[in-house]
Amino acid sequence: MPAAEVGPIVDTYRFLLGEWRIGRTLTDHRLHGSGQFSGTATVTPCGLGPQEAAEYREVGELRFGAHRGAAFRSLRYLREQDGAVTVTFEDGRRFVACDLRSGSCDATHLCGDDRYDVCWRVVTHDVLVERWRARGPCKDYEARCVLSRARGSGHEL
Repeated sequence: MPAAEVGPIVDTYRFLLGEWRIGRTLTDHRLHGSGQFSGTATVTPCGLGPQEAAEYREVGELRFGAHRGAAFRSLRYLREQDGAVTVTFEDGRRFVACDLRSGSCDATHLCGDDRYDVCWRVVTHDVLVERWRARGPCKDYEARCVLSRARGSGHEL
């Protein structure tokens, strides 16, 4: 998918702030199953020290096969001086770097023998698409996520 034809994203951190609606499809090649997640994500500044930081908190419902239930995830975004962000787990361990200034970003995270590849594409200033591919002895799945900026979140560009 080519990078978006949108105005420049000067600061990835500022772009990501706010509230987003999420629609995610999941395909697990190991289990031969698929599912969907729908919910919201809020990206809210938090004081973690001298570096600007934000908390990414995702809540919603996961439907996968016969399972239907609440799901959530939390990450942290650390603003880098160059306009990118370092994404960390809640406990501070590094996950990936994300730099959307060109309209797209690819990143890889190694977790033991499993490999996570993520690709972000800015479609518009209000729509961001993520594609995930996890492979290894413990994982074999794909996820496609569309994040749409919630109106009235106070962070529209």
